[in-house]
Amino acid sequence: MRSTIFRIATTALAASLSACAVEPEVAEPPAIVPPGPGAATDQPIWAVPEAESATLVSIPEGWTSAHVTGAADNAVILTSAAVPRAPACPTGFACLFQNSNRGGFGYGLRSGFGNRNLLSVRCGSCTNGIHGNNGTFNDQMSSWENRSGRRYCWYFDVGPSGETHPMANGQLINVLPRENDRASAFGPC
Repeated sequence: MRSTIFRIATTALAASLSACAVEPEVAEPPAIVPPGPGAATDQPIWAVPEAESATLVSIPEGWTSAHVTGAADNAVILTSAAVPRAPACPTGFACLFQNSNRGGFGYGLRSGFGNRNLLSVRCGSCTNGIHGNNGTFNDQMSSWENRSGRRYCWYFDVGPSGETHPMANGQLINVLPRENDRASAFGPC
């Protein structure tokens, strides 16, 4: 008899506790996660909240600021493909380069900015990609340098999506042969 009463009491207690259970709140993703495919904007450039208010930086010799709709002044920088080796990626930027060891065309983004689709970056000299050549910087990167002060990632697919490759701050890297000419997006991660 006691065990039956105990079973009934514990069953009733469990039922009342489950009725009062509070669903855990689902945390919002961190601000540095870029919008995925189908986001509200069709602009390729995205930024973490603090990037827009960051102090403008001066662009060193060898780099040119590029105006991009939706991006802050000096958020996007380019080098000429005419130089055999581009100048170092400026402090406060993450940069991708067409060839190994900073060779060929260079594309840089100020810390906190990302590009979800490298098809948006025109590159007339990008004619040596192993995955095709369509006049853009998509699938053209062979080396990268990160001097942004934060971790960046480059991705095999636009969105960004697909295989993800971290870019530790303070490093200049020539990508592995299987990664060569595969970058389609990059940004803070």
